[in-house]
Amino acid sequence: MNYKEKISATIFFFISITYIYFATRDMNRVDKSIQKNKKVSIGKVQKFKQSKSFQIYHYIYFYDGMKYKRSQDVKRMGGDSLVGRYFRIELSTKELKYANMF
Repeated sequence: MNYKEKISATIFFFISITYIYFATRDMNRVDKSIQKNKKVSIGKVQKFKQSKSFQIYHYIYFYDGMKYKRSQDVKRMGGDSLVGRYFRIELSTKELKYANMF
């Protein structure tokens, strides 16, 4: 490896580690907020999109008279067959943008 390749590899490594750190921190923040301020609602899957790495479910739910739209990457759930079905939604009453579909 020459000098430029070493520098590029080092930069790539640090960017990857930084990305993983912030992604993990954000997921933990969401989970902690939901566990501390948990309410349960029912959500309906509106749309499903799949790529090589992601299975994104777009869903809506209601809480306190307001309608919320969210999307979530959920592995091994059933794909297009779940569109139109209802699922349990756990949400944070403190941060209403935080919700998980089960």
